[in-house]
Order: sequence, then C-alpha cells, then structure tokens
Amino acid sequence: QIQVQIEEREQQRQLDLERKDQETQAMRDYLQRLQQEDMDTLIKKKQTQNQLMEEVAKCNQEMQRQKMLVKEREKQEDLKMMDYLKEKAKREEELQKELEAQKAEKELEIARLRAQQERAKDKQ
Repeated sequence: QIQVQIEEREQQRQLDLERKDQETQAMRDYLQRLQQEDMDTLIKKKQTQNQLMEEVAKCNQEMQRQKMLVKEREKQEDLKMMDYLKEKAKREEELQKELEAQKAEKELEIARLRAQQERAKDKQ
C-alpha cells in the first residue's frame, strides 16, 4: 500500500515535471515569436525610413536640377537680351551715321547751288 502510494506520487511528480516543462517550452516559443515579430516590425520600419530618405533625396536632386535649368534659362534670356540691345544700338548708330551723311550731303548740295546762284548773279 505504501509502495503504491510512493509509486503514484512519483508518477504524479513526473507528470507535473512534464507539464511544467511543456509550459516552460510553450512560454519560450511564445516569447521567441514575440521577439521575431518585434524584429520584423523593426526591419519593416527601417526599410520604410530608408525608402522615405531615398524619395526625399530624389526630390532634392530634382529640385536642384529644376533650379539649375531655370538659372540656365534665365542666363540664356539675359544673353539674348544683351545681344538684342547691342544689335539695336549698332543699328541706331548706323542710322545716325547715315542721317548725318545725308545731312552733310544736302548741305554740300545747298552750298553748291548757292555758289552756282552767286556765279549766275555775278554774270548778270
């Protein structure tokens, strides 16, 4: 009878130990899953941050490119304007010279005609 009780207690103790081991293993598995989920979440967050950083960098590069294009366009427009103003000044100068030459020519013609009239008067 005592031997049976000892054996039953031993069996119960073995069952308790097995149950405890199973619970401990289940808890370890659960904690490991949680840790893996945390790691996966952290990795995804890091990837998302990296993607955002890349997008920001691309946007910044595009903005710089657009700025440079605008600057270059403005520079070209300024050069065109300067060329136009130089050409205009050149044309105006040539026109002024031509007008002055015409005026001088007219003055010479008038002087010639006056001289001719004076000679005609003197002959009379």
